[in-house]
Formats: sequence, C-alpha cells, structure tokens
Amino acid sequence: MSFQVVYLGHVGINFQHTVVADWLAQELGIHRRQALVMLKQPRLVMKKGLSETEAREESARFWEQGVVVEVEEMPATASEDQQAPPAQSLFLEFQGKGSEYFRIWIVNLALTIVTLGIYSAWAKVRRKSYFYGNTRLGGEGFEYLADPKKILKGRLIAVGLLAVYQVALHFHPVAGGIVFLGLAVFYPWAMVKSLAFNARNSAFRNIRFNFNGRYGPAYVAFLLWPFLGSLTLGILWPMAYRRQKKFIVDHLSYGTQPFTLNAANKDFYKIFFHTFLVGILGIVVYGILMAMIDSASKSMMSQNLPNIRIALPFLMALVSVFTYSCFTAQTSNLVFNTSHGGDTRFYSTLPALGYAWVVISNTILTALTLGLFHPWASVRAWRYRMSHLSLSTPSLDAFVSAQAEQVSALGSETTDIMGFDFGL
Repeated sequence: MSFQVVYLGHVGINFQHTVVADWLAQELGIHRRQALVMLKQPRLVMKKGLSETEAREESARFWEQGVVVEVEEMPATASEDQQAPPAQSLFLEFQGKGSEYFRIWIVNLALTIVTLGIYSAWAKVRRKSYFYGNTRLGGEGFEYLADPKKILKGRLIAVGLLAVYQVALHFHPVAGGIVFLGLAVFYPWAMVKSLAFNARNSAFRNIRFNFNGRYGPAYVAFLLWPFLGSLTLGILWPMAYRRQKKFIVDHLSYGTQPFTLNAANKDFYKIFFHTFLVGILGIVVYGILMAMIDSASKSMMSQNLPNIRIALPFLMALVSVFTYSCFTAQTSNLVFNTSHGGDTRFYSTLPALGYAWVVISNTILTALTLGLFHPWASVRAWRYRMSHLSLSTPSLDAFVSAQAEQVSALGSETTDIMGFDFGL
C-alpha cells in the first residue's frame, strides 16, 4: 500500500508565503515563481508512492517549514510500486525584437492600405508567424500554418454580414434589430469555426493543436449564458465567463492530448468583484474631480480649468485600460494555473500591476508617436506575458513523441475542412 502527502491549500500560522515558497522551490527543484503558484492551489499532491512511515516523515518536514499537508492513501488505481518521474519545469521565452517586427508591420500596413484591406489576411499570417516562431519552449519555436486565402474568405463573409446589418438599420430600426438577432445567432457558430481554424493551424514540433467544440455547447456558452448574465444585471456574468473559458480549454488539445480547465465559479467571482470595485472607484474619483472643476469654474478660481476638463476623459480612458489590464492578468493566471493536459501543468505568475503598467505605458507611447511605437509595444507586452508563463511535465520529449505516434496512427486531418477564420 502506498501513501501520498497532500497540500491543503494554505500555509501555517505566522509563516510567510514568500519564505515558504523559497523552501518549497529548493525542496522540489522548481522555480520560485512556480512554487508561489503551487501555494495558491486549493489542493495539491506534493509527494506520492511512499510507505506510511516515509509519508509521515515527509509530512513532518513540510509542517516544520509551514506547508500544511496531510497523509492519504493513494487511490487504488495508482501504481503502488513506482513513483512518477519528477516533473521538469520549462519556461516560455520570446526572442523577437521591436526593430525586426517594425519592418514586418510597416510593410503589412502599407500593403493593407494599398489593397483596401485585402492584404490584411496575409498580414495576419506574417504577424502570427513571427510571434509564434519567436516564442520558444525548450529551445524550439511554435508554427502558424494558416492559409491567408481562408482568412480572407472568412473576413469577406463577416464584412458582408455587417454591411447587411448597416443597410437594414438604415432602412428601418426594426429590420436592423432582426438582422442583429440573426448575427447574434451566427456568432457562436463563427466562434467555433475560428477557434478550430486557429488551433489546427498552430503547431509545435510538427504536431498540430486541435479544437473539437460542438455547436450546441457553444450556443449555451456564448449566447445563453451571456443572456442570463444580462438578465440578472451582471450577477451571472462571472459564471458565463467561466463557461466560455471552460468550453474553449476543454475542447482544445495538442495532438490527441486534451486539456482540462478546473477553475471554480468562486474564483471568477473574486476577479469580477475586484474589477468592479476598481471601476466604481474610478467613476467616483472622476465624478468628484468633475464636481470640483464645475465648482471652481463658477467661482472663477482658475484659468486652466478648461485644459483640466479636457484632460479628464483621457485620464478616465487610462483608468479603463488599467482596469482591463488587471482583469486580463488575473483571468490569464487563473485559466493557466487551473488547466492541465495529462501530467502537463501550466503556471502563470503575470503580475496584474506590472502588466497594467506595460499596457498603459505602451498606450501612451503609441499615442505620442502617432502609432509608430506599436511594433515595439506589441513585442514588449508579449515578451512580458511569456516571461511569466511556464509548464511542468515529466518529459517534454516523451510527451511530444507520444502525441506524434498517436497522430501518425490516426492519420493527419486534411486542412480543406478546417473552415474559416472570422477574426473572433
């Protein structure tokens, strides 16, 4: 009979997370960032395949360092003779440069303008190929293999539908409303098509990703749940957002290895609540400043008030960017940290405030340079995100080899049935 040592989701009283994480990183031979993420998990197996005496001794050591654990019998289906090989930590890194991407971006922009937008499909392939190829895992880059013609076809369909909506709206509001409802029904179908197209045209070590989401669950996740969220004045929005993320992750796979999202509703409610508080605080501060300006203008206290009044909307826009950036960082961490593919787990430690600063400074510099800083901003933001993302797997080579064998046995899927990319 084998036993395992299970972390219960919190550290001991009077112990600091950072200190415990330092010890845990050294104990397990992992990076400190990964240890911090592990301590945020509600439950995690730290050691397994031990005898009862060994498990008790390990438990005592963990308790001494502030890691609250308990000893459990391993499930009957687990191997009683072997312990799983230790997982290796692999960090993603982005090796692209702003100056390199600027040359791609400026050509894409010029040709898109000259061709009245038609070249935008080829521009997307060039852009994603550059970012994928320079995103490295274990020393190897990713690939983006999409056919620009299929992207163009999807965009033409989307533009045509939007044109129909504008014409109907101009003709009569009721007609516009009917077309809008039709577009809403079309949206989940287009979402599945786009997700499948982008997944199947993304590859690592010559093995493609895949997305096999069905239309029925897509309509529930992207149409029914948002409707219920609006109907409840936003109360169910966190649940709706979780359903959408779970639909995407649970139907995504690398080769034949599916991924799974285990995030709970309460985790999303926490993030939405924090975002709501920041948004309300920004609105309150904006209202107070506007009231003070109105009061001062009536008493003729300052000649610079018109300039301040003009600057306030820009300040509010930056607050919105800050709020959205924090929301993006928190949800990204939650989705990655609660997702796994077999024995492969993901770890994201993207700091909300740090990422918000990157996005805000990028926005300001892009505006001041009339858009010319955009390539450097894109590279900077992507590099920052990748520098806080890692995964652990017993063996990346073995994992990739296993998927290669499975894909080879099943036969490669033709790209002619991949559908279109609607840019969703």
